[in-house]
Amino acid sequence: MADIEIKNMVKLFTILLLSEGEQHGYDIMKKVESRIGKKASPGQIYPFLKQLKK
Repeated sequence: MADIEIKNMVKLFTILLLSEGEQHGYDIMKKVESRIGKKASPGQIYPFLKQLKK
């Protein structure tokens, strides 16, 4: 199992959103933006999702 570091709010909220069920990267970006008021870019979300999948 790979070590995953949660160093920012976007990653933390991505984990929290995924705990609610499967979601697409685009949905995660929009929900992160609405919940924390910070825009999440595809460059933040998709590499992290790939890391989680491994």
